[in-house]
Amino acid sequence: MAALLGRNPGLSRSPIEAHEIAGIAELLTPLGELRTLPCHLPDPDPRMAGLDGFYAARMTRIPGI
Repeated sequence: MAALLGRNPGLSRSPIEAHEIAGIAELLTPLGELRTLPCHLPDPDPRMAGLDGFYAARMTRIPGI
């Protein structure tokens, strides 16, 4: 992410907020990026537990740059 931002001065990070993801703040990094892990969806039935890992970051284009 740092490399992308370094190469593109017209982009800035726009943090994702917990209210945008059903209030599940533990899925957010300190920088406001979304990161899910298999442990984030436990279930007593192993066939229903877990989810794939995902990463998402929201970028905003800075006008005029």
